Amino acid sequence: MTNVSEILGQLRYTLDICNRLSMPGHSTLPCPDERQAVMNQLKANIEVLGKLAEVAHVEALMAHSLAAQKMWATDRGTV
Repeated sequence: MTNVSEILGQLRYTLDICNRLSMPGHSTLPCPDERQAVMNQLKANIEVLGKLAEVAHVEALMAHSLAAQKMWATDRGTV
């Protein structure tokens, strides 16, 4: 599984949680403990998404760097 698909999966999960809480069919609000649990889960998801985005960024930078090195070597005739 790629980092992008992991990020999308986490975003989908987080959106599902938000949708469930804001559905008009809910006649009562969750109790304070449930709200706190949901908030903790959302915070954890946001932290995970941030870390995955950092990894994806580093991977993109590395891929760009490797491609540039390969082009440079090809231009110099060393490949």
